[in-house]
Amino acid sequence: MNKKKWSLLEQGQFLKKTGELLERGYSFSEAVESLYYQMPLNRQTELELSLEKLKAGQPLYTVLADLKFQEDLIGYIYFADKHGGMIEAITEGSKMILKKNSHYQKIKKAFFYPTFLLFMTAILFFFVQNTLLPQYFILYESMNLQINLFTRIIATTGTIFPHIMLFFLFLFLSLLLLYILYFSKLPMIKQRIILLKVPLLGTLLRLIQTQYFALQLGYLLAGGLSVYESLQLFENAPRNEFYRAVGKQITEKLKRGDEFPNIITSLSLFEKQLPIVLKHGQSNGKLDKELLFFSQNCLRKLEEKMESTLKLIQPILYGVIGLLVISMYLSIMLPMFRMLNGI
Repeated sequence: MNKKKWSLLEQGQFLKKTGELLERGYSFSEAVESLYYQMPLNRQTELELSLEKLKAGQPLYTVLADLKFQEDLIGYIYFADKHGGMIEAITEGSKMILKKNSHYQKIKKAFFYPTFLLFMTAILFFFVQNTLLPQYFILYESMNLQINLFTRIIATTGTIFPHIMLFFLFLFLSLLLLYILYFSKLPMIKQRIILLKVPLLGTLLRLIQTQYFALQLGYLLAGGLSVYESLQLFENAPRNEFYRAVGKQITEKLKRGDEFPNIITSLSLFEKQLPIVLKHGQSNGKLDKELLFFSQNCLRKLEEKMESTLKLIQPILYGVIGLLVISMYLSIMLPMFRMLNGI
């Protein structure tokens, strides 16, 4: 049977309710069993198997992995299983996933209306280009009138538009081929280094990586583990190839005697402030608190960056649409005014 993937909202709400039940003294299996009766029929079928796994002693993170929950969310639960703050991790994980869902919804809303307007403008543009303008050109010839600038712009745009579409199609296919034949075969860390060089995407990705790494490492250190032990857990993180690669590379360099902050600097994967935070935390003996505070700061910066990006993109889209509409309007009206003057 084909299973419909759990949406971000479903994942967040499920974990939020699970955390609330755990706070009241429920075990994992009791909490899931209590939620079972509140879920839709298709989710009940999936949770039946999950209940059996929990009662058999499987950890929660493997059960969530089987349900195809978000990798970052599974990581939250995996690390909590090691440092002992399971209830806090489930609560924080649910907040994280619900925030992510909120950001996705904002992005959808930001792009939906402009995209719809752009689609309708394209239909109108096609109508003007193929129906009205040819008639105007015939009239211009018969009346010996010069074609105005806006009409020329619309006509030229209509001529080159198919070539532009072919260019973007060729670009997309080339990038897809490059990904399949080259990019996907690179080591995970090398992939991320390339992505971090992409404008805007790189900035957001760096913040996301830094926030997650600092948060989980801070929790593990607060749970009494050493830096080396914590990074070994990163090396064994389930279904998260990137953090496994990072953990492996750092532990190997620690074995050689390299200093932790210097290793982070050499990786070039995280915010520049992270090595400074590590040095400061190691010097004052409060590395776990420093990392947790820094992760919160990264999360705030990430939210601010996403908000400012959305505020920048929307005016640009509306500006392009407005320019097209005005050009089409003038290309239709100006010839009419010139012909009326000529009568």
